[in-house]
Amino acid sequence: MSEKMIESPWDVRLRGPYSTNDKLLQVIGQNPASISGRPMCYEPSQILEKRREREFALTPAFGLTPEDLGDSSSNHFLVVAVSILQLACGGLDECHNNITPLSWDDGTIFGGPPVYDSPARQEATLLHCLVHLREGHHPGEFGTGYQNSGYWAGGVTEHPTMNQVLIP
Repeated sequence: MSEKMIESPWDVRLRGPYSTNDKLLQVIGQNPASISGRPMCYEPSQILEKRREREFALTPAFGLTPEDLGDSSSNHFLVVAVSILQLACGGLDECHNNITPLSWDDGTIFGGPPVYDSPARQEATLLHCLVHLREGHHPGEFGTGYQNSGYWAGGVTEHPTMNQVLIP
């Protein structure tokens, strides 16, 4: 790694085995995150792909999958990494569909069957909290997004990032 100081955690060009992935760099470079609440559909990814009128479908993160970074069947952290990018680009449902099996012990119609004992469970749970924070005041599966985010925040134990997340 270069001795140059990294000024942004999103500047992956200076580090990591996927630093030359053009699709990854395009997604990061062209999509600033928004902070207003957004409603979610809670539908399977196959149905979401047909909703071309959605704002998210116009970003480079649309269609970005964990497989674009490597073998996600054995590396759940790749699923989390892609899900972070999807969330940053407005793809709440896409992110939610990816991380729900890693963080929830029941199957869902949108996320599929659960993945037990994932090594990325804490990161997926934290991201699950952030998805629902981003959902904001909109009603979701268990109250508003804000209310649901509180549940997920309670599931994150001893994660260094959690100290930086403000839960309303």
